[in-house]
Amino acid sequence: MSDTPRVDSLIWDRQKYEGPLESYSEFARQLERELNAAQKRMNQLEEFVRSCADNFDCDHDSHKWNTKCRACDAQRLIDSKEDKP
Repeated sequence: MSDTPRVDSLIWDRQKYEGPLESYSEFARQLERELNAAQKRMNQLEEFVRSCADNFDCDHDSHKWNTKCRACDAQRLIDSKEDKP
């Protein structure tokens, strides 16, 4: 089984690509691998941010002195992602 199923389904669509199929298909597979790796990294970062929001206590002194509160910053990141389609 291929690690690039979305690209494999498009490889034979010669109407969108006029060059050598081998170079197109390898380029497309590499691109999909990079996208998959980026998605995996984003998932890891999102998991970390959720962990910060869930496990850090809100730092009331930071709010008092107008400095950064990790728990609130993490929650803002989560909320901003959920607002987008």
